Amino acid sequence: MLPYALPDLSINQPSPRQPITEEVSSPSDRTERERGREKITQSNTASSNSLDARELNVSVMTSQSPLIPLLVTLLSLGRFSSGQWGSLNERQVWPGGSVTLPCPVPAGSINGTSFEWLKESFAIAGTNTTTPNARVSTDKDYSLKIKNTTPQDSGIYTCVVSDAERRSEAPVRLTVGVSQTIITQDPGSVTGTEEGEVTLPCTLSRVGPPGPVIWYRDTGRGREYLYSTYPPLPNERNDPRVSLVHQNHRIDVSIRIVRLTLHDSGMYYCYKYRGFEETTIARGSGSSLSVQALPPPIITQDPGPVTGTEEGEVTLPCTLSTVGAAGPVRWYRGTLRDRQHLYSAAAPPPNERNDPRVSRVHPDHPTDLSIRIVRLTLHDSGTYYCDKYRGFDGSQIAGGTGTWLRVQGECVAL
Repeated sequence: MLPYALPDLSINQPSPRQPITEEVSSPSDRTERERGREKITQSNTASSNSLDARELNVSVMTSQSPLIPLLVTLLSLGRFSSGQWGSLNERQVWPGGSVTLPCPVPAGSINGTSFEWLKESFAIAGTNTTTPNARVSTDKDYSLKIKNTTPQDSGIYTCVVSDAERRSEAPVRLTVGVSQTIITQDPGSVTGTEEGEVTLPCTLSRVGPPGPVIWYRDTGRGREYLYSTYPPLPNERNDPRVSLVHQNHRIDVSIRIVRLTLHDSGMYYCYKYRGFEETTIARGSGSSLSVQALPPPIITQDPGPVTGTEEGEVTLPCTLSTVGAAGPVRWYRGTLRDRQHLYSAAAPPPNERNDPRVSRVHPDHPTDLSIRIVRLTLHDSGTYYCDKYRGFDGSQIAGGTGTWLRVQGECVAL
């Protein structure tokens, strides 16, 4: 295959192909003065809207009559240069794609056949055209291949095939379309509850060119990446709580969000992109998500006192009325400035650590957060508080009334 260039029709254009003029001789038994002069001018000029027509202007002048103009319009199905025009072929391709334009070779073609591809009457490829361009090439069957198409490649391309006896033309209209994809999102507010789930709808009017649909949340300070239907870029990651409602649907790209938090409230936008060029094809109008807080759980503690002995162990009870929002339960000893972190059911706060002597009595129970303390010391005496926190921001949502622990010294036998 040989590479060829598409012309830039805006600058430095070569002259279009000139009209073909033929002199038609008169019968031999008439003198030139008797028969006058006959001239046929055949103009291979396209109409203003397309190349679907050819005009043949014939002027006949004799010594007996004035000039008589005759205009004959041959439509695309008419005969031209001994070749038959078929109906205009259409090809459509998305920007950035590849397309092959066919060139029908007349039956019975002989050796020495040559071909030429024209775009809007300018030669861009063919037997005698060698302008290199990596995007354009021809094949053995004379078809024209264009890759990495752009909207500027749109137009009518004509393949001209000729040999010693015949000349045929076949036009093809190429449309490099800009996507008319429309994204529909629910304009109303979608409401969810902490720890619940919601569905945010997004529907495409058409499949469009290859490329991801990406969901974002508007934080008020910019977009926050949420989810992509393609593998995310290295600096992005899909939220593990988010998934497509219909995994293999090509136009329904609605998402489901589970384990909601108050932080999830905001506007969500569905974008369609072309490839990985980050070229936006369409954008939804956005859906508003409002997440309501769960009622805070009620924490019950035994006010005490609970009594223990040095080197012994005690259990400090704490129960929640409901599981409530996601987040840890933490135990502290003391209040205000004397408050000391003792144990957290999840990772402890920064710069804190769990006391290795403390563990949960029922590690897998969702509402019983009672703890056991072993190897007691007199220093362990005090009031202990069981508090519930919200996971995503660390805010306290419920607190117990406290349990008083009194540790006694060991009795020494006399």
